[in-house]
Amino acid sequence: MKAVFTCVARAYTIAVAAYLMAALGAQAQTITQAITPPAVQQYFDNNGAPLASGSVGYYVVGTLTPKTTYQDAAGTTPNTNPIALNSAGRTAVPVYGQGLYRQIVKDVSSNVIWDQVTLAPQTSNSAFGTINNGYVIGNATGAPAAPTGTSMTNMFDQAYCNTIGYAVFRFTGAWTCAKAIPANPVWWGADPTGVADSSTALNNCLASMSTFGGTCQFSTNNGNSAYYINTAITMPANTTIKCGDTLTGVGASNSVQSWNSMNRILLGNSGTIKMGNSTTLLGCLILPSGMSFPQTSSSAWTGTAVQIPIVFGGYNEITIRNTTIAGFGTCFDSYQGGSGAANRVWMEHVDMDCNTGANIGASFDTSRYMSVHVWPFATVTYCNTLGGSCDLAAVLGRSGYGIWLTGAGQDGTVVGGDSLALGHTVNLYLDARDIHVEGFWSDTANASPGFGGVGYGVVGSTNATTQWIDTLRSVGGCFNAGTCVNMQFNGNIMQVGNLYLDGISQGNTVCLGLGNNAKLLVATAVITNCNYGGGTIAGYVALGTGSYLQIATGSITTGASGSARTGDISVPANTNKSQVKVQWYSDKDDTRLSISSNALVYNTWSPTVTCTSGTITPGAVTAKYQNLNGATYFFQLQVPVSASSGCTALNVTMPYTLGTGVNMAIGKIDVVSGITLSCEQGATSNLITCVPYNFSGSPAPAGSTISVSGVFLSQ
Repeated sequence: MKAVFTCVARAYTIAVAAYLMAALGAQAQTITQAITPPAVQQYFDNNGAPLASGSVGYYVVGTLTPKTTYQDAAGTTPNTNPIALNSAGRTAVPVYGQGLYRQIVKDVSSNVIWDQVTLAPQTSNSAFGTINNGYVIGNATGAPAAPTGTSMTNMFDQAYCNTIGYAVFRFTGAWTCAKAIPANPVWWGADPTGVADSSTALNNCLASMSTFGGTCQFSTNNGNSAYYINTAITMPANTTIKCGDTLTGVGASNSVQSWNSMNRILLGNSGTIKMGNSTTLLGCLILPSGMSFPQTSSSAWTGTAVQIPIVFGGYNEITIRNTTIAGFGTCFDSYQGGSGAANRVWMEHVDMDCNTGANIGASFDTSRYMSVHVWPFATVTYCNTLGGSCDLAAVLGRSGYGIWLTGAGQDGTVVGGDSLALGHTVNLYLDARDIHVEGFWSDTANASPGFGGVGYGVVGSTNATTQWIDTLRSVGGCFNAGTCVNMQFNGNIMQVGNLYLDGISQGNTVCLGLGNNAKLLVATAVITNCNYGGGTIAGYVALGTGSYLQIATGSITTGASGSARTGDISVPANTNKSQVKVQWYSDKDDTRLSISSNALVYNTWSPTVTCTSGTITPGAVTAKYQNLNGATYFFQLQVPVSASSGCTALNVTMPYTLGTGVNMAIGKIDVVSGITLSCEQGATSNLITCVPYNFSGSPAPAGSTISVSGVFLSQ
């Protein structure tokens, strides 16, 4: 049965649960008589005069999709939509409906008198009747309590779904939350046109979820809603801001320009989004209010779009997915100037274009940043219009870092999933210990203004110890004529499985640099096109004093311009060249590899090879090591596997026992084509244990050859 709208609609804002409770919670065991409402409705303007020749339209809440009303309680004769009002401001017929409606009332000149949510209550023929499939109850208090069977013996302020603003439907003969309705900030007065400040409405929507959690989902407004936010949005624990299910595609020429017609959050000068424990941003486009696209440069960009506030120990379980952020000084900041931390952050399919993309503070539990693209989405179209006259550094260059991992430590933080950064002073800055890079591509740095006019694709700072990197690719040199370094490692015991460096024939570029006392171990390296046409660059690879480089296999080739080289690897005059061991081939004769003949003198040992579980039959094992200074050991292992069964972790005895701490090494199954191994030797142990980096499969398949190398401190 349809219900008649019982009163003249007035402007008010309330959650959907309260509406549902008004209709359903009022039922009692004894049916009482009620005042009969007017059969015909009358509307008035803001001065109290009848709304002569106006109109009233009914729509699905949060949209402009028409929703039918009827002339009769049986719902057989639909009304026109919108319904025309006569000279007295009355409808010509009764207006029956069922459930929630968005009601838009206009005067004769189509000026909006009000635009609010209203309700036609569901009627019932019995006090405690059966709730049939397709009917709905609501939750007004947030207290969880499941209705028993189909009986309405529980009052509906304790519904099965335990979140204010949600509803529960009976579709299959059982109560379920599968059809829960997220709260809409419009119910609290948010403006989906992007004109009025919706900060209070969104904060109120989120606050209503603060006890049990839930989702504030923006109305689509025909796929083109915009919410202006000019104060901080604070997300309570277990809440989600959902702008859409996905934000797909990047528009013409990878530009943010074509996204202006998508659901978006527009941040004012004081606007920012602060995420807390177990919070999620999903499918959002976040831009500065008033910014037009394409932008001509990033020089005036300021502010922080999304941040993790400082709290002792850091917030936990923070998720950002399918989201684009562009046009700010910083897109994402969990570092907060030095004291910030965030644990178990999950960032996936996120596009960013800010002067600094992601400023990531300490993580005391594993976080993951997968398929994160930091790219000049906001300016690329402008550069395309200029063609060959575009100043790439000014238009596409950014003054900060692409992805910066810093803080006390990262505790196994993973960056990968083919993440990419372009045009920053440093595209990927590894500035903390215990970072794991599974797959990252740095494409063209910006040599100005950071780091004294030097642009870096990837930097591992002196804080970046015990790094483990599976695949790392850096290409393109710099946008301008400044000095460029594709990769610079300054940390201790940096380990790389697959390294690809390409200078793309840009002058004054070094592909790989090691700082003083840095140690870098590489399983496979390909280095090409690093032409140093003069200036300070002396070779493809530049080593600092006391540094150590080990490359197991790979190649080095000349760029297209064929620049003359004095040596593929350069070292300072006071450096002991025996610190470098390279096994690769060059397109030049061996004299071009100026240190290739300075091989280390190794000691050998006879290790015992076993599996933690399962069995292994090794062939003739090659095991050698070099004691560099009495405490620092470099070692190499090759283990042919004759047979194995059920081997989950490979164990090899070492020629020395560690003191305190844990050391890491890197290995591969069949050096060129196999998967990478992560190896660890624990404190006070002489055993190294290797597993596949993705923890999938056997580390020692039958018929394979296992290669492992590392630099360990024995005390």
